[in-house]
Amino acid sequence: MQLNVSRLGDSKPCVVCGGVTILRIVQPSLATLGWVDDRSIPYDIPSMPMWQCEDCDERQPADHEVEA
Repeated sequence: MQLNVSRLGDSKPCVVCGGVTILRIVQPSLATLGWVDDRSIPYDIPSMPMWQCEDCDERQPADHEVEA
């Protein structure tokens, strides 16, 4: 069985606009985390691997895709 594993710097098509997303370590914004309440402080959230679109800035978590 082969796992589909991505590495930082890999790219794939954006699910929103069709542009190019690149796998990076980024700080999630409050807009991407709907469960964060208004008392939370953004820098309490650790940076994490996410697919970030070069065109529309859409961010998608890279859960279980990144090679450790």
